[in-house]
Amino acid sequence: MAYSANTKQVSSLLTLLVVVVVLCGTVSCADLGFQCVFGPMITSTTPEGETVEFCPTQMHPPVMTKGDYLVADKNGTCYECMCAPDTGLACC
Repeated sequence: MAYSANTKQVSSLLTLLVVVVVLCGTVSCADLGFQCVFGPMITSTTPEGETVEFCPTQMHPPVMTKGDYLVADKNGTCYECMCAPDTGLACC
């Protein structure tokens, strides 16, 4: 009997997951006119002699360090951003 209850629960969760994926895909793909922001990665040295690599975003948060992947906000618009040596700042 427990197996049957677990099967129903898993089935319900899978159905919910499919519905969420379909809805999110529809909503996120509805507006294809998105803007991307690109910028440089800057290498600097601290007073202690330590090398720091970062990307200024001109968003919130204003700076991200090399290797970061985060969500930034500018004027109420969210961007997924990354800071990498080969791309610099890339936010879309």
